[in-house]
Amino acid sequence: MADPHWSEWVKNPALGAAAIVAVLAAVGVAGDLLPRLVRNHPVITAVIVGVAVVSVFVLLVPLRRAPLVGTVLLGVALLAVVGFGAWSQTAREIPQVSLGVTTEGDVATVAVVAGATSQRSTETMLVQVLGFPADVDPVVLSAVCRGSHRMDDALDDRFSVLLWNESGPDQTGKVAVDTTLGVTADAYAVVCVGVFLRERDRNSPTDDRFTWAYTALR
Repeated sequence: MADPHWSEWVKNPALGAAAIVAVLAAVGVAGDLLPRLVRNHPVITAVIVGVAVVSVFVLLVPLRRAPLVGTVLLGVALLAVVGFGAWSQTAREIPQVSLGVTTEGDVATVAVVAGATSQRSTETMLVQVLGFPADVDPVVLSAVCRGSHRMDDALDDRFSVLLWNESGPDQTGKVAVDTTLGVTADAYAVVCVGVFLRERDRNSPTDDRFTWAYTALR
């Protein structure tokens, strides 16, 4: 027979599920960490959920130690969700970018929309737009557009820096840039946009979290 101290757990296993929801809501996991954990680590999530479900059923077993075991399993599941959920924050999204061009006469309007989520407070999103001549080598185009260049690279005659925009995240960790540029189509044949996420104090030509796009102006 179960100990009276544990009687409510045994009589009402829904209390176990309620405890899971309450704790997850209290630590903010239900809002962001849990979906991220499911997306980035589905096997780990399945194991944790399985342990939580088993813990609720263990509470129903009419043995003296069953409520204690079930409660311990439930606590382990909750701690695992919080711990692995926080760990999953290291597997963050790459930025998003779209590049559009409309031409009217000799002027091309370049529209750039970029955004990122899960940014740390110490990180910035760099949006750079570069212009290239008609005879640009495809290898050079790819190499230059995929590297976050310092301003002194603007002296490189293989390209021109048309936009350099660095911005930080808001309180939710999101950052967005939506801008347009007027470019003389005769001056450049190709433009590319690169979006790089990096530490504020870091100035490296190679960044892991980036995306890029390019298009021809004529």
